[in-house]
Amino acid sequence: MSCTVDLTQEDIKRVLHYNPETGVFTWLHRTEEYFANYRSFKRWNTRFAGKRAGTVKISGKGYRLRQIHVKGRVRREHRLAWIYMTGDQPPEDIDHINRDATDNRWSNLRDGHLINKLNKSRLTTNTSGVTGVGWHKHYGKWRTGVKINGKTHSLGYYDDKDEAERVVIAYREKLGFSSGHGKDIACYHNINSD
Repeated sequence: MSCTVDLTQEDIKRVLHYNPETGVFTWLHRTEEYFANYRSFKRWNTRFAGKRAGTVKISGKGYRLRQIHVKGRVRREHRLAWIYMTGDQPPEDIDHINRDATDNRWSNLRDGHLINKLNKSRLTTNTSGVTGVGWHKHYGKWRTGVKINGKTHSLGYYDDKDEAERVVIAYREKLGFSSGHGKDIACYHNINSD
């Protein structure tokens, strides 16, 4: 569901500057034609021109993300960055590689159609503490599996939970899952903040 179809690269570059190295958008100086009067023109440019655009919002899923009001609508900053850099409409999903939705550096963004499935946090319903590992009552062992495109690939049953975890992690690495897949977001950031 793309909310940016009515917005072009030209529209964005007319009012914003994007620094791909920092991921920061700043407002450009606007000419008098954008305003009803000279006073509004001066006030807006004094207050906003050259300053960081947008605000941080908490999404319905609990993610922090940045958004900017452009051309009459609130837009997600990572989607604006995509249009700004490529001139194309953004894909349905854009993945933040480091899983920080407020970090919109160009090097941190990628087409997330499949990638987002390989970069998910651990589900809140997980009781073992390890994504892909669950206790099987009937066998009295740890069951392992990795879900890909809606299909679970069974990796067997193990007596030892740590061994089951190692098997699942090795299989996910082989398939290109991110190192943060199946971890809590806070845990992932602490691991990767060194």
